[in-house]
Amino acid sequence: MYAYRFPQSNIGIVLTNLKVNMKTILSCFSYKSVIDNQKAIREIYPLQARNNIEKMCSFFYDLEHNSDFFFQSPISQSCWSNSANPLTQTEISILKRLNKLTFASILQSRNLGKNVFFIPELSDNVRQLLIEQNLLSIIPKLESIINATKNSFPRDKNFKHKKL
Repeated sequence: MYAYRFPQSNIGIVLTNLKVNMKTILSCFSYKSVIDNQKAIREIYPLQARNNIEKMCSFFYDLEHNSDFFFQSPISQSCWSNSANPLTQTEISILKRLNKLTFASILQSRNLGKNVFFIPELSDNVRQLLIEQNLLSIIPKLESIINATKNSFPRDKNFKHKKL
């Protein structure tokens, strides 16, 4: 945060020279941002603390696979986004503008009483919204990311309406 707010500070200059995209990291510090910036993070950490990078990767990976947090995981920065044709920065900005940044915001859901169940498919509403805005190139990318999650998809979770 300090390096982003004060790019002329020592840490700001170091991270800029290491080509760390501070805007991406600050908007969503996650598994993919750690992996993408692993080389830079290793260079600023002392040798004794470098195993913390593996711990960070494991932490974010486990967090994204935890059924309590899966649906709040960021689409573009999740471990599954590596298995698909990546979203461009422009596409990520569009999804942010549309408020479609998490899995819960793009997945098909069904209401059963006071509970909401998610299905590993792109929501018809999201698909229609992208078609209406002529953003067809994003649809196969989102579907690919959703397909990558199917083995990790929490099948035992449902949520009360008020929790969403």
